[in-house]
Amino acid sequence: VAPTVTTSDASSPGATSATLNGNITVTGNSGSTVRGFAWGTSNAMGGDTATTTESGYFNSVEGFTGALSTLTCNTTYYARAYATNSAGTGYGGISNSFTTTACKPTVSTSDANPVGQTSATMNGNISATGGANATVRGFAWGTNSGLSGGDTATTTDTVGQPFGTGAFTDSSQTLTCNTTYYSRAYATNSAGTGHGAISNLFTTSACSAVYSVSISPAGDVEYGFVELSVSTTTLNTTFTKTATNDGTGAEKLNVKSSDATGGTGWTLASTVGANQFKHEFSTTTGSRWDVMPDSATYVTANPSVAVSGTVSFDFRLTVPSASTDYQTKSITITVQAVAP
Repeated sequence: VAPTVTTSDASSPGATSATLNGNITVTGNSGSTVRGFAWGTSNAMGGDTATTTESGYFNSVEGFTGALSTLTCNTTYYARAYATNSAGTGYGGISNSFTTTACKPTVSTSDANPVGQTSATMNGNISATGGANATVRGFAWGTNSGLSGGDTATTTDTVGQPFGTGAFTDSSQTLTCNTTYYSRAYATNSAGTGHGAISNLFTTSACSAVYSVSISPAGDVEYGFVELSVSTTTLNTTFTKTATNDGTGAEKLNVKSSDATGGTGWTLASTVGANQFKHEFSTTTGSRWDVMPDSATYVTANPSVAVSGTVSFDFRLTVPSASTDYQTKSITITVQAVAP
């Protein structure tokens, strides 16, 4: 007589594993030499059925188990115990169904595109939900190729969740220009977090040039009392000024002067006249003087000054040939930094 076998419910189902349970209740004419389980996704144990096999000599009424480790997450299965002796094979009934738990999502990372100066669009895709839709998705990104250390940041997207399969992007991060970055997509569901591979590197666009100039020493230039039609300069005085390129690249320095204010104003011009004065600058310690012709016109002082480079300025003032009054006058000199 073939063995009499019963099938109990599977125990401890995981994402890809479960323990099947059977029992030999009657041994039959002789002990069993093979026992195991048929299992699959059909409740009739159809064509998708696989079998576990345990060989030996089983000559007693006892329970037995079969450990499965290659199941598909979030999938419903059925099982049926069996045992074989010299008289034949006895089968238990088909078990109640059991369902494996969800897996982490399957996620991939695509190259960032487009990439700008301080921004980039990072691209990812959830190719499989793992049986439970994601509630969070996003990207880790940073300048370390392993995305480790303190330079790594994370974006988090929960708007519109739960998320099924499909592509997703993020461009909310603020990046640094002319810098190489890496990114990695992720998605989280009830089973945990699935990560894509770290992307190919991407480099943000070059930084925009910053043009900046500082003047030292601080303070006004004082010409003192000067007679009509007479010129005076800052040469060999403490009023020589130094302009320093504080920008991020080479820059051109331009200079202009204003009209003189205080009492009756003086007008800046290329020649002197009544209430009309002349103002010049030199970057060559007086070997050449350049006229600032009017209060609106910038004159090039140096066409290209390297980063941290300096230019020394001296100034020469020629007072009007006649003046309505002799009050103290104020003049503003402006040094401008622009693209070379």
